[in-house]
Amino acid sequence: MIPQSQRDRNIIFVSMFGHEIGNETMGQAAFVERHANLQGNLSILWDDLLKSGPKDPFEALRYSLEMIISHHEQSEVRTGCLIGNLAAEISEASDLCRQKMHHAMTVWKDRVSKQISQGQTMGTIRGDISADALTEFIWNAWEGALLNMKIVNSTAPVKECISLLFDFFLKP
Repeated sequence: MIPQSQRDRNIIFVSMFGHEIGNETMGQAAFVERHANLQGNLSILWDDLLKSGPKDPFEALRYSLEMIISHHEQSEVRTGCLIGNLAAEISEASDLCRQKMHHAMTVWKDRVSKQISQGQTMGTIRGDISADALTEFIWNAWEGALLNMKIVNSTAPVKECISLLFDFFLKP
């Protein structure tokens, strides 16, 4: 059975590449509709992960990312990040779609930045670098590790990323 995220991605690509790209087309309209559904599902996933994990923001972030790694370990296909995958494929083809991916990324970053800021206030996350700068670094490291995971077909790169981030880089 094809994972839901893979089916969603396939539907988006068929919708987009089956029509003219670059204008306000049916493909873009289909993408925008699918984006709203995917964004809602991603928000629910993150909310559930943060609620079910430890209360400390530092530990909650680590727990959430480790649960995502666990999902990848249980999957036959290492799909990576849906936002990153779609953004890499369609950002140059359509400004509207690029904006939607930017919005999805911003929602993710805002959620992480809020956790980091709370952790900084509590003293569990280093405070000498702004929450926004730390969030940007985490996004870049995480997305790079996910890409590497897909290439080597192993979760080792994302595990190492999490270890370096949480055992060294983010600690006060």
